[in-house]
Amino acid sequence: MTIEATPPAPLLPAPDPLAFRAVCGTFATGVTVVTSTGPDGPQGGTVNSFTSLSAEPPQVIVCLARQSRTWQAIEAAGSFAVNILAADQQAVARLFASREPDKMAHVDWAAGVNGAPLLAGAAGSIECTLSAALEQATHMLLIGSVTAATNRHDADPLIFFRSAMHEGLGGAEAARGLPRPA
Repeated sequence: MTIEATPPAPLLPAPDPLAFRAVCGTFATGVTVVTSTGPDGPQGGTVNSFTSLSAEPPQVIVCLARQSRTWQAIEAAGSFAVNILAADQQAVARLFASREPDKMAHVDWAAGVNGAPLLAGAAGSIECTLSAALEQATHMLLIGSVTAATNRHDADPLIFFRSAMHEGLGGAEAARGLPRPA
């Protein structure tokens, strides 16, 4: 049996970038700080383009700006950490989204097993070796193979929705059998 390829559909015009951004903003995400240690020392940046890829083997996906110091550090080190921010870490998210040259000097952190900075107070952290990097437009799509993971069961997440950060869902209290805050 022969399968013939169908001709591609005509390309439709791309949506307006602001309208596209507004639509993407309706998808609530967590907030992370991706870190690594390269030749210029520890680096990190706020990222909400993060997701798990597979459980076996454990892998994650992260998207970073191609020109970022964080990507340059990851490329050099071959490893990184994803720090999943807790509800009370809005200031940390804003710091790592800024152009501050020495962000790590303003937070408590410790080197993880792979050398990437693990931020104090994070709801969780995932340490990875870089398995693949794919250049797409202005960003790099990274696949990380998980080498270590930690989780704070008492932490609510920091949420990003419609271009604003929101402090958690009250889920940590519910998971521990405590009443939700009013």
